[in-house]
Amino acid sequence: MKVNPHGTRMGERFIKKIIDHAVGEQTEQIYVTVFEQHEALITLFRRYGFEQIGTKTSNNGIELVLAKNIHANYLGMYSGYPLVKLGQNKAYILSLYPQWHTRLLPDSILRNETNDIVEDTSSANSIHKVYLTKMHGVDALRQGDILAIYRTSDGQGPAHYRSVVTSIGVVEEYRHLDSFASAEEFFRYCRPYSVFTRHELEDLWRRRNYPFVFKFMYNLSFKRKVTRAVMIEELGLPGTEQYWGFFEISHGQLRAIANKGEADESLIID
Repeated sequence: MKVNPHGTRMGERFIKKIIDHAVGEQTEQIYVTVFEQHEALITLFRRYGFEQIGTKTSNNGIELVLAKNIHANYLGMYSGYPLVKLGQNKAYILSLYPQWHTRLLPDSILRNETNDIVEDTSSANSIHKVYLTKMHGVDALRQGDILAIYRTSDGQGPAHYRSVVTSIGVVEEYRHLDSFASAEEFFRYCRPYSVFTRHELEDLWRRRNYPFVFKFMYNLSFKRKVTRAVMIEELGLPGTEQYWGFFEISHGQLRAIANKGEADESLIID
């Protein structure tokens, strides 16, 4: 891989694509060779679980050989990526409007969407995402909690059939808007990973109408989107009595949704 750095975190997107391809091909190990002077790239690979297993000598010099085992012992959410660890962590349904969903999760677009709307931006490319909301209950999120990302209806039909779960993410951190000491700290935290422009973030900071801020990792994208109808009628999730913006689900329901979405279930571990 060769990436010309231009501030949009394209390196992370390459790593995600490589790992996704390996998972799809049921390949257990990935390796890459890299020259020692490329320190930033090596740091990036190491963060997501690549470890040096040797060196390679060629006419161009000596390269490090870095490898990652997809199902290696889970040591943490970063090195273990894309594994999703249940453990004592809670699982939730989290809704995103279509316009935010597509810009934030480019590998989870629907068949009726075009890749032309996926932009080369840091929020689209990065494995990490920042989301701002005012939905009740979101302040309960803690590091390690699991999110089933629910794309709300596009208005082209009944929400029962048009609203779908498309992917799974893992919470890195929850913060309240008041926890930021200044507007500049808030901008630095949000700008690389959120869909909002600097101007929009300035407006959100001033109006303070979206006080819940959390960062999550984009771990699994479903092959088949799971409709609200399937979740209610086949998997036992609550119906119209439940507000579908944000609510807790069981680990069993999360696994059932992932199964319906044809995700690799070996990536969800106890």
